[in-house]
Amino acid sequence: MGFDLLLEAMDSLSLDAFHLTVVGEAVEKSFEPPASSKITYAGWLAPAAVREHIAKSDVLIVPSRWESFCLVAAEAQVLGLPVIAGNHCSLPEIVENARTGMLFSPHSASAIAEAIGACTVEMLAKMGEEALGLSRHRFTLEEMNRLTLESYSA
Repeated sequence: MGFDLLLEAMDSLSLDAFHLTVVGEAVEKSFEPPASSKITYAGWLAPAAVREHIAKSDVLIVPSRWESFCLVAAEAQVLGLPVIAGNHCSLPEIVENARTGMLFSPHSASAIAEAIGACTVEMLAKMGEEALGLSRHRFTLEEMNRLTLESYSA
């Protein structure tokens, strides 16, 4: 989880400029997300509905405290969406800082706010283009199979 950090980060930013759509649900069932006119809770969605949300978004924010291979970040980039995520676990392998998105120090609401606040609309568009271009090579079935086989032969 890390949604609490994202909420704290959003509180420190000018919310007039943002609307947050949350897809999925909390890992900890006891967590009660706050109601806000600036947040839409979509819950768990089918893949086609997730793609629709990605198509309407300016950026994907992954505030996770831990991730294995963050498939949603790779999927977003394949669709041309830049990603703001923690600089830990597998995320730096997916997101190239200031090229296909922004990386922040994990476990820090202020670092998340800083990464979001540093992005302009123009930067996000450029990072989305870069993400789309790079992902068309990096996240193909052939490339993923090649890398998997390579790791087993090492």
